[in-house]
Amino acid sequence: MKKDKNNNNRKHRKEDDGFADDDNLIDKSDDKYTTDEDEFLDEVNKLTQGKKKSKLKSVFELIGKPKQYNLLKLNSGIDKDLYVGLLSLLEKYNVMVHFKLDYDFEEKYRFIVEEVFLQGVDEDNKKSVKAFVYEDFHPEIISPLDEDEEF
Repeated sequence: MKKDKNNNNRKHRKEDDGFADDDNLIDKSDDKYTTDEDEFLDEVNKLTQGKKKSKLKSVFELIGKPKQYNLLKLNSGIDKDLYVGLLSLLEKYNVMVHFKLDYDFEEKYRFIVEEVFLQGVDEDNKKSVKAFVYEDFHPEIISPLDEDEEF
């Protein structure tokens, strides 16, 4: 019986000394009580409310599935006019292809037709630029010394 009396005395002293549980001091139903997590979730909800899910489309579909640009042309040789025409078509749809190093037309054409055409892009955001860098797809080509020179 003596133990119970001592425990009760300790509890009262803690509460009297200001050591009460902090969670009990804050009324969580109060609108003024928020946490960083609550604010973050509110911001996420605001951003996602009006935005519909975007659909992905391949670059090839985005530019209208042009039949004149295919890998068969690569076997017969690529001329500069065909390559420039392809770049113009891509630019019309805000698709940019960049090469940090100098490559021949055949390799540039092959990269676009074989690799870039397969990449998914957001079809809803037609004004945004879709950029593809050859060396990002082929990092083994750039030596560590070349990477240091960029900065």
